[in-house]
Amino acid sequence: MGERMTKPSQPQEIVDAYVESVVSGDRVVGTYERHAVDRYRHDQEHAYQRGWYFDTFAATHAVSFFPDCMTHSLGEWADEPFELSPWQTFLIWNLHGWRSYDEKYPVELDGRTVYVGARRFRKAFVSVARKNGKTSLAAAEAAHLLYDDLPRERGGRGFCAATKQQQALLAWSETQRMVSQSDLDDVSHILGENSATGVGCAITVTSGPQTGSVFVPLGSDSTTQDGLNPSFVIKDEIHEWRRKHRKLNEKLSTGGASRRQPLELIITTAGDDDSEIWEEESEFACRVVEAGARGHVVDDTVFAFICTIDEDDDPLDEACWPKANPNIDISCKRKYLQAQANEAREKPSALNSFIRYNTNRRVGSFEQAYPSYLWNRGNQSFPEPKPGDLCFASFDIGRTNDWAAWAAVFPQQFTDDNGAKKWRNRSRSYVQ
Repeated sequence: MGERMTKPSQPQEIVDAYVESVVSGDRVVGTYERHAVDRYRHDQEHAYQRGWYFDTFAATHAVSFFPDCMTHSLGEWADEPFELSPWQTFLIWNLHGWRSYDEKYPVELDGRTVYVGARRFRKAFVSVARKNGKTSLAAAEAAHLLYDDLPRERGGRGFCAATKQQQALLAWSETQRMVSQSDLDDVSHILGENSATGVGCAITVTSGPQTGSVFVPLGSDSTTQDGLNPSFVIKDEIHEWRRKHRKLNEKLSTGGASRRQPLELIITTAGDDDSEIWEEESEFACRVVEAGARGHVVDDTVFAFICTIDEDDDPLDEACWPKANPNIDISCKRKYLQAQANEAREKPSALNSFIRYNTNRRVGSFEQAYPSYLWNRGNQSFPEPKPGDLCFASFDIGRTNDWAAWAAVFPQQFTDDNGAKKWRNRSRSYVQ
């Protein structure tokens, strides 16, 4: 693969426009996406005091890799250049632009030597709703780290990790397809591209400054989990990782200590009550970016980009959907969301899935059928019941160590603008 010497032009403009759209309110974003932008703006003024600088050349080099070297392998954009969306550009720009003053390494590009600092961020937590292109982004980023990272590293080791080998294979295969249909295929040796299990699959760089680097799928059910020594790790859908996967998670997080700039990229949607590892990572990432937005430091080496609706938002309100779906009207189709929302309005079980997967908000394993935001829609004035009105009543007598309660429901004989019937409810509970 020939060396690329990119020019700092369009990516900077895209990032500046994205930041301005968030700050001005022209772009609909949630609290944590806004925090990521505020953190970036604050760091531009103050990060140098903590030993970091922003390398526009390195950031542009990374962003340019996607359209210059990668094409989509599936779907409506198959074979077209991988043009990053503005939020994706912002993510890659941050991930590879921030560098260390204290650790700089020579890189040969176009016959001259440039010095690039070691990458600041060692972990990136990226959480968006489904259908927003996160797996494709991670697959292309894996190729970038494998072939074209700065500063260079021969003999790197990259892993696409998941709960099972077959799940890891799905994400790895996306990278494999992108590489196979690019010029990078000429400097690659690919094993197991047609494998159904993921065993023995590997992409190896055979020429160039990162010769000997390898990218493989790795599941928690793999028999080879020791001595991993990763240069980079893609952790796919960590909301599916359970307590039994903690050992692999810890090995991948700590195994790259001997590498000069290891990177752990976590991509996920929201979890539920059983998503223990996701909960830990998500809560920490939220603390990091929230503090960073205020100019405080929890962990300077963790990057967080979290797109979710806010706590008081109605998940079925279409105006809120861009908060969790930064790729809405691109890879995430609005008609698809509308269809999912229509089903969720009628089925409580579908509502839970919609909240979790399409608005990227955590749900409980047994979520209430009528959450507070839905219940509050009925908080309106009702006519007082009159003698003779139809009433349904019940009571429960608690004899000992229990509540006594009664309830009466009056079906009102009118409907609201949406055709929904109104019911007036009165209840009381007593304890001695």
